[in-house]
Amino acid sequence: MKLNNNEIRNITNLLEKGKPLPEKYRFLLFDTDQEVELLWNGKNDEVENTVLPFQAIEHIDEPRSEEKECFAQDIAERLEDDHSLGFFRKVVDLMSENLIYQALSEVKDTYLTGKIKKSKAALFTSVIKSKALEHNINLGIK
Repeated sequence: MKLNNNEIRNITNLLEKGKPLPEKYRFLLFDTDQEVELLWNGKNDEVENTVLPFQAIEHIDEPRSEEKECFAQDIAERLEDDHSLGFFRKVVDLMSENLIYQALSEVKDTYLTGKIKKSKAALFTSVIKSKALEHNINLGIK
């Protein structure tokens, strides 16, 4: 610790008055590893957990597995909509089987109660979009 007499007198006066020491004395007085902390008005020590939206990146050059292709075709068959096979492939690639089966189950329940307004495929699309949004999965559609 290399403090001159003037610095020692300033520190003593501040301590006697109960005032905080200037930052310039922080590293001179304490021989610990130097650590830097950013300070600003309104900063607090509370930690917040925030859900960040992550986007799945589709690998175009990777071939789709036969199992996923069969699953997408099975969805198209169950929903009686071969025209949406491309969308079903995307869903199978990006979403878990569990979420897909939940959506299919909701479609089946609605179909059995006679409450489908357009088609099973349209309802599935609506339900799967909702589930994707809920789980921060970007299907690349609006």
